[in-house]
Amino acid sequence: MKKLLFFLVALSPIHAQTFYLAPGTTFVRGVVSVETSALTDPTWQGFAARTSTLLAEAGDNPLTSLPTLATSTGRPEVNVAPFVPYGLSANGRRAMQTAVASPARCIAVMPHHPGRMFAIGNEGFNFNRLDGSVAADTLFDSTPAYPVPAIFVAGERDNLSGIIMPLGNFEWGRAHGAPWAFITEPDITHTGTPMPAALVTTLLESLINRRLPVANWPANQSPTLLPIDPATGWLGDNVTKEVAPWATFTGDRDRATWLPDETSANAWAAYVIGHPWRIPAQPLVVPSSVDALTILDSANSTIHPANQAGGTSGEAAWKVCANLKVTDMPNVAAHGSRIDSLPASLAGSEWIRPNEASRTFTGATLATFTLTRDAEVHIAHDSRITNKPAWLSGWTDTGEDLVMNTGARRFSDSLPMRLFKKSFTSGQAVTLGP
Repeated sequence: MKKLLFFLVALSPIHAQTFYLAPGTTFVRGVVSVETSALTDPTWQGFAARTSTLLAEAGDNPLTSLPTLATSTGRPEVNVAPFVPYGLSANGRRAMQTAVASPARCIAVMPHHPGRMFAIGNEGFNFNRLDGSVAADTLFDSTPAYPVPAIFVAGERDNLSGIIMPLGNFEWGRAHGAPWAFITEPDITHTGTPMPAALVTTLLESLINRRLPVANWPANQSPTLLPIDPATGWLGDNVTKEVAPWATFTGDRDRATWLPDETSANAWAAYVIGHPWRIPAQPLVVPSSVDALTILDSANSTIHPANQAGGTSGEAAWKVCANLKVTDMPNVAAHGSRIDSLPASLAGSEWIRPNEASRTFTGATLATFTLTRDAEVHIAHDSRITNKPAWLSGWTDTGEDLVMNTGARRFSDSLPMRLFKKSFTSGQAVTLGP
């Protein structure tokens, strides 16, 4: 009788979790959390074979699944193995929190289109973006995760998580020496598209080999991960896509993407789309020129205090802000929204961030406020609306635009908002229609 020979390629259920272990793997060096589609992706499977890693379908915390994985695979070393947490959207934030909680076990971390997460201490960036009802896990101390290499993946057309919030968190870590990379995928939305396997596995393979140079260790003992010296890597400019070794990089090292070697640097530059702006300096400034703001849209009339970040008023609340700049978010309820460009004369101005829900208001007057000093007030009005409302008739068309993006548009397809202006004196009331 002919014998039936087969290999068990472990793509099997484990309490609603699946995994992949390449045939011929004699010792599991680490566990990499991935999206489900990666388990059957030849690129990821080849990576697993070369690195002797176990691919596991991502859960809330890979650390809690290791004992089950060790039992199911018959590999006791999995129970103490180092790991790479992965998460999409809100789970991207949780992946970072896993790195914060267990940095000694994390080879790297992969936040994929991560949801709202704000670093304690990054107050200038957080102030007008961290707003409304904030989940307890949204604001956290990312300091323990600085030694852990991170691969942030954002989508050019992600209107849910957007680019600005993960980029701000990334730059805060980079400013503190974290070996973190930022990948902006061209023409990609929030969900439905896997991580760029070829690029991510190139980065991860280099990181695993640098942090785990040995092939095995005692099965009951977690290995010591080698630290990363950022000066031994390469850097990439997130705007120009210029890449160079750390020593010869001419851009801002504290804001550049960190990459482990020349191969990963070239792969990064070939894949990503460069940003059309840089996040400006983020000093924390409280406005002082707008007084007695009143919203007549009773369904959406909540105003968030101008001197506070966060709170319980609902993230879509109106707010008076200061220091208008490129990358500010005119609609924090749509996390992808941002200002892509504005006239230099308006940079640093105080501004009113509306509640997007008030766009359906049909009353005669939407908002009123008074000024504490003489000022020129500007209105940014959607250029697609050719028939301007009657209340704008006394305002002067400046011929200039403030350009914004909902997050769903490509960088090359931002939305111009025509600017109208009118001068007011201190104490004078300003009335705005819908």
